[in-house]
Amino acid sequence: MSTFVIDEKKHGDSIHQIAAEAVVRNYMMWTGAAGIIPVPIVDMAAISAIQLSMLNKIGEIYKQKFTANWGKSVIASLVGGYASTSLGLGVGMNIVKAIPFIGSLASVVVVPGFAAATTWALGQVFILHFESGGTVLDFDPVAVKDYYVSLVKSAPSSKETAKEAAAEKEVHGTVKETHTAKGKE
Repeated sequence: MSTFVIDEKKHGDSIHQIAAEAVVRNYMMWTGAAGIIPVPIVDMAAISAIQLSMLNKIGEIYKQKFTANWGKSVIASLVGGYASTSLGLGVGMNIVKAIPFIGSLASVVVVPGFAAATTWALGQVFILHFESGGTVLDFDPVAVKDYYVSLVKSAPSSKETAKEAAAEKEVHGTVKETHTAKGKE
């Protein structure tokens, strides 16, 4: 077992949670990158598809299977509802994107951060749900809506997540080098 996993386990995280957190960090970066797509609606479709893939990976970690339709409805319920009501980014941002130059500039600044934050929050909601023994069958988007909104507002930036991922990769690389060196002795 790697040093990183041992250190995380000391903090009370399960192996499933550690793996799921790594998945969330990875997909958070991908949705942030998808947010740069300058074509209205195409960016949101890409972000939703990436988030659906993330939920599928988290589900695999916790041995929870769900249909694509179920995942889409959950994403639409949590992310879509928040985007259109709390931040006004849903349709409004796509209209702004249609404005030459200004729209593209605004979308490059706002959408990637929003996409990364909503992806992180979505992942955290499902990790907590599965860690507490929940299943896809008893997940209630309405019950977790306020928690989701608070997570979006407190989400780490993509820059912070990139630093964490780099540090984790460095630890894993060091562990791998240590195991390789021991094998040569």
